Amino acid sequence: EVQRLIKEGEWNTKEFTEMRNILLKKLEIEHNPIDNEVILEKLKSYDEKLEKLEELEKLKELEKLLKEICAKK
Repeated sequence: EVQRLIKEGEWNTKEFTEMRNILLKKLEIEHNPIDNEVILEKLKSYDEKLEKLEELEKLKELEKLLKEICAKK
């Protein structure tokens, strides 16, 4: 059950860290919540960068259209 909770991201035991570590050790489960938090932060960062790139692409398309319109005048 603990392994399932960890996989689904529902294993949140920030309050009882010592008890959690003892339990994980006895169950022989490796879990590093810091790694999960770092991965989550990186994913958020990549998502933000992707949004900015998409906006940049839209701006480039608009700039191209504007140049085409100006060239026709």
